[in-house]
Amino acid sequence: MVGLATRLWALIGAAQSVVIALSVLNAPHEWPWAYYLMILIHLAFFATMAGRAYGVDGVLRPSWQASSHPLARVLVRLS
Repeated sequence: MVGLATRLWALIGAAQSVVIALSVLNAPHEWPWAYYLMILIHLAFFATMAGRAYGVDGVLRPSWQASSHPLARVLVRLS
């Protein structure tokens, strides 16, 4: 995990975990709490903006905020 666009990837990971959980929860001997835990971990990454402290987002975010380029504005929102 490099911490680039952490919030975006956290939402994508949560969505993937929901899809996986919905597809396997009816299987015998499956642990539903494991999928709930994966979803909660992804949402925690989203809520705490994990990449801003020790990730690429934290290093590049000041230059993205100073830039007027539209892609930089999108990356500020996703980081």
